[in-house]
Amino acid sequence: MLAMIDSLLGARGGAFEHEATRRMRNEFMAAWDGLRSKDSQRILILGATNRPFDLDDAVIRRLPRRIYVNLPDAENRVKILRIFLAKENVEPEFQFGKLADATEGYSGSDLKNLCIAAAYRPVQELLEEEKKVSD
Repeated sequence: MLAMIDSLLGARGGAFEHEATRRMRNEFMAAWDGLRSKDSQRILILGATNRPFDLDDAVIRRLPRRIYVNLPDAENRVKILRIFLAKENVEPEFQFGKLADATEGYSGSDLKNLCIAAAYRPVQELLEEEKKVSD
């Protein structure tokens, strides 16, 4: 099982917590407690989150092993950017390293959003130009 566990198992008791969410979380944890396997079987529960401190304490107690994955370094940001921009028309002399240096502290998701925003920028500029012409 793989899930973004912060969306399902965030801390309980928030002011905006919906009753259905609370019930689902309690049911999930009750089922988790009853999870048993035979000696010849193995059950792996794998969860991922970019907000580990927002998880419910009861969930954290049920996760005996945690692996922290750091943000990508400059070299890996270059690789991520090359993947996201592989199908885009990028100038041949585009400096991926310079962009990677300017995005220190960005996650892979942040880089994806940056690339999407950059890809839409020419369209936004065209729309702004057309609006100026029509006014």
